[in-house]
Amino acid sequence: MDDGRGLRIVILKGMFSLEEMEADLEGAKTLRAEIEVEAKKIGETEKVTVFERNPEGVVAVKFKLPASAEECIGIMNDRFFGGRQITCDFWDGATNYVVKETAEKEEARLESFGNWLEVLVRIHFIIVMIRWTGLAPWRFEFPFPGSLTSTFL
Repeated sequence: MDDGRGLRIVILKGMFSLEEMEADLEGAKTLRAEIEVEAKKIGETEKVTVFERNPEGVVAVKFKLPASAEECIGIMNDRFFGGRQITCDFWDGATNYVVKETAEKEEARLESFGNWLEVLVRIHFIIVMIRWTGLAPWRFEFPFPGSLTSTFL
């Protein structure tokens, strides 16, 4: 356990699979919320980080007090979560659990974002032309109020 250095960051491994993260766009946010609820039962937390591209399913929890971190390890280590056995230990202070996306995935993501932007520009152009020609009243109601495109109106 804690060797007296006051370690407060706990690393949980096996919390998710890459397939789960890729299948659910809100998976990391949902998992973070679930872990925050459980961790706060142990002690006050400062931060929960889900390393969503890490193949080991890593989550880091930073507690306010070292005693809470130690208790978390005692409770969570070897516990089952989502059908997987969790391993839990203090962060070693050096390991970087961030995994960058592959060049192919980054290219696909940027291509998708570019296509999305093109659609927004086209929608904006159509709305401007409708207003300019007088075919619609000035207070033209866009079908998705509050969306990003409403900033163009």
